Amino acid sequence: MRFVMVVLFSSVLLTGCAISPIPKNVATMHVQSRADFDALRPHVQVGDVIFRLGATKVAGGLLDFSKTVASMSDSDFSHACVVLQADDIMVADITMYGIERRFFRDWYISGTENVVVKRLRPEYRDLIPKVMGTLDELIDQDVLYNVEFSDNGNKFYCTEVVDHIFRVNGAPLADRMRIRDMPHYNVFVAFCCLVGGIDADQEIVVAGNEEIGLFSSPMLETVVDLRDGHAGPAAVAKLAQVASP
Repeated sequence: MRFVMVVLFSSVLLTGCAISPIPKNVATMHVQSRADFDALRPHVQVGDVIFRLGATKVAGGLLDFSKTVASMSDSDFSHACVVLQADDIMVADITMYGIERRFFRDWYISGTENVVVKRLRPEYRDLIPKVMGTLDELIDQDVLYNVEFSDNGNKFYCTEVVDHIFRVNGAPLADRMRIRDMPHYNVFVAFCCLVGGIDADQEIVVAGNEEIGLFSSPMLETVVDLRDGHAGPAAVAKLAQVASP
């Protein structure tokens, strides 16, 4: 029972990473994935951080935990990962199966909204080789998912990977926060913590918003923001305005 509740809370709190039922609109998602990939590809670089709102649906698709995650942290996002390869946009992501290297188009169709790409500001970009070296080490170690949210350095959840590779190189992107300090910490979350044996005073890493979490980092600048929609003509025009040269 404890393990079940821990897994449930993991999904609710942060992941956007678990298996979902086959969506009815999968063909549309493939088309959108290709369109957004073509729009994003010229602007993405190694070391960029991609934020998104995932689609982790459970209970036969009746409940979307990713949206619950975003709501709890007052965020447009449930997830963050790092770009490993720019040409075909490969990302380093972590799921319940551990750390994975995934092509953007495959990663994207698991359910994606509110895509924002952020990049280290010029004065911090000398960190990229060190940060990517640390990420390569995690991939070589084939680290597993941190279902207990414990700070053990051997297992990680998705946003924790992003936090870790910068933090261990002396450049934390943002402050961590206690579970109980999340903007919309409520009775349900408190109950899950109690049953799952998770300390609500445990510090965690959230994707966040302009004020909290990774998204708020003053070290990052926005390269692409598609929260207003996918890569239709208006979004592509917007990319030309906001993307770094």
